[in-house]
Amino acid sequence: MLSCAGSLTEYGNIDTINPQYSITINPSGGDTMAYVADYDTYDIAMIDVSDAADWIPAAFYEAPGTTSSYSPRLVEFAQNGKFFVAGYAGSSSSAGLWVYSVPHDAAASGTYTVAGAGDTFSQNLYKPRGVAISPIMSILSPRPGKELSGRHRVQLLIRDPDVESVTYTLDGVAVSGCPEDTHVGDGVSDSCLLDTRGWTDSTEHVLRVTAQYSDGSEFFVEGRY
Repeated sequence: MLSCAGSLTEYGNIDTINPQYSITINPSGGDTMAYVADYDTYDIAMIDVSDAADWIPAAFYEAPGTTSSYSPRLVEFAQNGKFFVAGYAGSSSSAGLWVYSVPHDAAASGTYTVAGAGDTFSQNLYKPRGVAISPIMSILSPRPGKELSGRHRVQLLIRDPDVESVTYTLDGVAVSGCPEDTHVGDGVSDSCLLDTRGWTDSTEHVLRVTAQYSDGSEFFVEGRY
């Protein structure tokens, strides 16, 4: 994301750049639109950056609730160009940071208000801190995406201690060399011996590993070979 700033009003153009606001440009190449967060006017403006002379705001996205109580602090395009993320900070320390997912519409014009508090696309982040998120299970070996031949012992890492057992299917069918493993308390499963003899290079195979819990719920990961 680039950093820039300018004078944003509904009746004026952006003609100066200062290190105060933030701008994000559509990375998908589908259009030449960008969004600029303006801390002072409490708006996020959509502009067409193909005009090198003046950036004329085409649409404005106001903060939720009382406009003057929230100001935009971040704006970032999704990689597919279909939506952008807008972050608004409250004027009081207890208000936290509200983050919204807003659909991108290159033809939008006028002024819009992003979804209010309680919308399913919002989350109140008060004093946010980084959190490392790891998958419940990971196929360590054979590494997904690798071309296989012969027999391979599947090495599975299980990070959730509540998992009671795991089962294996290949292309939706139970695997004869991969019985259900109920001894997963140590966080590892290696009961599956995958026989890839007879596989052809032109066919993709999907190994699905499903974890079962005592309450009947399930979770699965897949490896494609």
